[in-house]
Amino acid sequence: MSRGSFSVDRELCRGTGLCQAMVPALFGRTDSGYPAADTGELADESSIVLADEVAECCPTGAIEVFRHDPVHE
Repeated sequence: MSRGSFSVDRELCRGTGLCQAMVPALFGRTDSGYPAADTGELADESSIVLADEVAECCPTGAIEVFRHDPVHE
């Protein structure tokens, strides 16, 4: 099972709200208009795919997605 996480670089983020509009379940907004989550856990492949799509659309490249695939021994 794939797992992952994401981070939002507050230095790069300009608060356009695109991430929240695309996937409100992952990206809330603070009263000041910035993403509510600096980091977030992604519990399954569909969440990882959604976060990847949002990261690709972010106009400032502020979102980074990380995959934590289990190591097969």
